[in-house]
Amino acid sequence: MEYIKSESGQDFPMVGFGTFKMKDPEILEKMIDGAYKIGYRFFDTAWVYKNEGMIGNILENLKIRKNIALATKIWPKDFKKDDTKMSIERSLKDLKTDYLDVMYLHWPGDFSDQAWKVMEDYYEQGIIKNISVSNFTQKHLEKLSLSANIKPMLDQIELHPYLQLNELVDYLKKNKIIPLAWSPLSRGNSSLLNDQVLEKIGKKYNKTSAQIALKFNIERGVIVIPKTNHIERAKENFDLFDFSLTKEEMDQIKKIDKNERSGGDPNDDEYLRNTQYSDRWKEV
Repeated sequence: MEYIKSESGQDFPMVGFGTFKMKDPEILEKMIDGAYKIGYRFFDTAWVYKNEGMIGNILENLKIRKNIALATKIWPKDFKKDDTKMSIERSLKDLKTDYLDVMYLHWPGDFSDQAWKVMEDYYEQGIIKNISVSNFTQKHLEKLSLSANIKPMLDQIELHPYLQLNELVDYLKKNKIIPLAWSPLSRGNSSLLNDQVLEKIGKKYNKTSAQIALKFNIERGVIVIPKTNHIERAKENFDLFDFSLTKEEMDQIKKIDKNERSGGDPNDDEYLRNTQYSDRWKEV
């Protein structure tokens, strides 16, 4: 495993385990236990995933909380000051922990500045070790900076070879904000997983196209957080540190960028309004 140090001084593994849409308690426990045994030490969830309580029970049963980095997120409807406090305390209770390694603002929202002030307070108390954002672009980060006393330490965004966002990644790294990739395999996009460029490079290293896609982000300093319901796939996603891509190979992968999203666009104001105010995420 390779690690990257945040501005808080905490070392984060370059591969984490995502739990999006994982709401079956048996599968979730099997995967968290299996992932931990494989070597995963960074687990990601969110209030809106509706599995924080399950994960809290699993971590308590497995007795592994102190050995891992744990991240969750605040949904935009809870960005007003009192609601943000409620959301943080709810996540702490459900996850059965007295601290969080990472707490994100899940999407940009109307009251991001209020939520951030609350996050700063929890950071100063040592309850949240790394206050962070998710799906924030440069314009959102610059707006937040107008009122923030502490800048975000991580930014979790959709990133994969078909959506590289090189300018944003460079901006984050320049400002010492760690970029993390959600949906680093474009939600299992068959076109990506069968891409000829990735397959050709993979044959050289005896790796799959998925492993090459993940390695591409790692090589450019981006943490990847793939999600899977299969132990063998979790092993494959973790097996990325016995080879390195050459500059030529990185350049080849850069050329397949399509600016193609598998999820919502944080540059779309209508999408952000729907994210905050509609009920579309009730059955995520």
